[in-house]
Amino acid sequence: MQFKLQLFILLVTLLVLSIDAALLRKSTKPQPPIIKKRQPQELACGTGLTMCNERCVNLFTSENHCGSCGSFCPGHCLDGTCTSLKKRNHF
Repeated sequence: MQFKLQLFILLVTLLVLSIDAALLRKSTKPQPPIIKKRQPQELACGTGLTMCNERCVNLFTSENHCGSCGSFCPGHCLDGTCTSLKKRNHF
């Protein structure tokens, strides 16, 4: 009888220890790294340039962003205004 009690206690102890070990492995499992998305305000453009679609553009001359981001100009962008005339060089 004493042997059966000791065997029972040993088996219960092993069971509890194995459950604790499994829970410990699960709780200390490494988590995937958090990837921080780049925010528009973190990007910087040089003087006279504006960030449009993650690219630095000149709103005064860009035909895809004439005067504002996304404002397409089928002609020519002159000083931020869409025009059909090209700017002439004055000497």
